[in-house]
Amino acid sequence: MQYYHLVTRKPMYVGQKINFDKTHKNRLYYFFLDNNFKSKSNESLDKILNHLDSTIEHEDLSFLKDSLSHTSRAIREVITEMTRLEYFPLLPSRFECLYGSDSRQGVLEWKELFESYNRDIIQIVKLETTGSIFKGNAALLPSLENSSFLEKIDQAKKYWSSTAENHLTEVLIGGEILVTEIIEDFQ
Repeated sequence: MQYYHLVTRKPMYVGQKINFDKTHKNRLYYFFLDNNFKSKSNESLDKILNHLDSTIEHEDLSFLKDSLSHTSRAIREVITEMTRLEYFPLLPSRFECLYGSDSRQGVLEWKELFESYNRDIIQIVKLETTGSIFKGNAALLPSLENSSFLEKIDQAKKYWSSTAENHLTEVLIGGEILVTEIIEDFQ
């Protein structure tokens, strides 16, 4: 079977061999994963948006900033999950778990953080699980700042391989989960 390829950057020659493996990546890999987009003045999108504060209607600027924030968080989560699947497949998925803490003090610290972002908390409960758990350092999640995907992947590797003894310890609780007690009800 024959296939066709559009060459766009570097000429190829008859007899040329290309071997893709873990050490040889294609152009697309570097274009998307190892690229920090910057303006001609070497500024990132988030910095440029901050300069626009006075020239864009407040509602539009708020939308742009919220969209950028949402997209940055989505990218962080996808990269963290892709890294888990490749390097730490036995750990629970951040997409298939409940987030918790292993202490009452820890859950109260998360409550305080959530409230600072105006997230409504209606209860604090106790849980049991027979599934897998991961105790991680949330401060080591990939940065929301404008950095390359390769940097974010390295950060995700640190997150998944870290010990979690710090202020932002989070426990990913997987498998079958049982609520055993309602500690507080704020409804």
